[in-house]
Amino acid sequence: MHRGGEFLCTSHIHSSLCGVAGVLGPPLGTTAVETALAFDDAIERRGPDDFFDLRVGFGHAWDDLTLESLLGWVRLSGWDANVLLDAWPALMKHAASAANVFRLEIYRTVHEVWNHYFPLQEARDLAFHLGVLLCEIDCHADALPFFHESAAVYGPNPATVYNIGLCLYHLGHLVEAREQIDQALEGAPDFEPAIELRKEIAAALEPRAPKKRKNRSVRTP
Repeated sequence: MHRGGEFLCTSHIHSSLCGVAGVLGPPLGTTAVETALAFDDAIERRGPDDFFDLRVGFGHAWDDLTLESLLGWVRLSGWDANVLLDAWPALMKHAASAANVFRLEIYRTVHEVWNHYFPLQEARDLAFHLGVLLCEIDCHADALPFFHESAAVYGPNPATVYNIGLCLYHLGHLVEAREQIDQALEGAPDFEPAIELRKEIAAALEPRAPKKRKNRSVRTP
């Protein structure tokens, strides 16, 4: 049944996504003016199809960007998880040496991406990657829940269990850290980072001055 209304669509050619809207009722000249203005602002002028085309055309040039530009891309995407995962190797290159102000931006980016994330059982483990990124900026307490989430959804593989142990180690929970590292080594006896961390934990548990702790998160689940 025809009930009147108007159909809104972009005026430019789109090669990927097509954003449209339907408004029921009288013509837009008399009602729903705000709807038309909102469509013009959010879809016509700077819609997701334009961003998607730019992202595809961008290719694999993430390594050429500064940390500020990488974080800007993630913000511009609306905190899209796939954009962060694409940029993740480049972000990791900058994170450890980033100034404190940019570490705060990385911290904020991780949590914003997670808050906007809708899980669809993707092949790429977002929680694991966010946890490793937080470890890289020495936020082990914040990283720990991400590794637990990763283990719950994708299974407790040795890399994830190791990273849980690493976080506990940096938080001073040495006995619990040793338990996690032992579990990781049960699944992968030749896992070199776990073997080395097990030695460091054993040394730290001895009654002598503690050594400086090293950040050795495993980056691949």
